[in-house]
Amino acid sequence: MDNQKVKSEFVFIHGYTGGPTDFADLPEVLQKEFHADVFCPLLPGHGTNIKDLLGLTEEDLLRDVEPHIRHSLAEGRQVILVGLSFGAQAALYLASKYHVAGVVALGTTHRLKFPFNTPGVGLLRFFKRVWKKRFTHVELEHRERAVYYDSMPFDGLFICRRLSALVEKGAGRIRCPVLFLHSSHERLGDPNALAGLKRRIAGPVDIRFLRDNNHSMFFSTIKEEINREIVNFFRRFRLCVDTAAAPVQRSAQYHSARRSVAPRAASG
Repeated sequence: MDNQKVKSEFVFIHGYTGGPTDFADLPEVLQKEFHADVFCPLLPGHGTNIKDLLGLTEEDLLRDVEPHIRHSLAEGRQVILVGLSFGAQAALYLASKYHVAGVVALGTTHRLKFPFNTPGVGLLRFFKRVWKKRFTHVELEHRERAVYYDSMPFDGLFICRRLSALVEKGAGRIRCPVLFLHSSHERLGDPNALAGLKRRIAGPVDIRFLRDNNHSMFFSTIKEEINREIVNFFRRFRLCVDTAAAPVQRSAQYHSARRSVAPRAASG
């Protein structure tokens, strides 16, 4: 295929209990840098009340993103997935199902750290449906205008486990370049799991650890470093084509949620 006739599109998948603002200005940076289209939706159940997330599965959360990927590929677009946390696992899973051109997995939750990996911890959901999240002072400052929740449903643990199993099963079918970016001292995702994933993924894999302790790494002082790493990754693998781009697609639901939720966290 003549590469100059291929249209590139970045598809962003935000974190569980997060929102499109998880990525700060990265969607706009990539659109400007590579003149590619950008799709950055608000996932189902998000942007309203945490009770709207209870009982949702990974299939529910991806019910808008996956059909969009299929449609873009059917139109001959070069699709590149960018995901954070839950979105990173979802991006890897979708890359095992579809012929995407590349994946950027940020803060991958393939294996969780203590106490989230404690045997039987999931049983707590029968007594308490949500738990309070912890944020650093720096993170809260950067989240001032962001959509996020101050609590997390225990359902997220089960979603994480099921996606991890799907990624393990399908890793050999991921043949595109993959970039893992991970904060070296974050509290949720275990960075040691990435080496095992690298061995299983069929395509070229680059793992970069950043000196930070935030799981949501864009809400930190290293945001510009992250943007540079991602831009350099796409340049190195020549993933994007320089053509005229459409505006960044942020759904009307996202804009409405941002006005109603920001600048404070949504809670139950």
